[in-house]
Amino acid sequence: MRAYPVVPYSMLTQAAPLIFVDSRGQPAGYAIDVLDAIARVTGLRFEPRACGPRRRGSRAI
Repeated sequence: MRAYPVVPYSMLTQAAPLIFVDSRGQPAGYAIDVLDAIARVTGLRFEPRACGPRRRGSRAI
């Protein structure tokens, strides 16, 4: 089986409903639904890099 890369992505922790951290501490929201669909089709794995609301996301990855 071919190994697929892990794709890091930057996420704000408080940008509901687009993206946020749920009560279990897991990424959630519309953007996560899209990433999950892409992962199912392509086999890629996505890994979050959480950023606070003031930090620029590009610095986290």
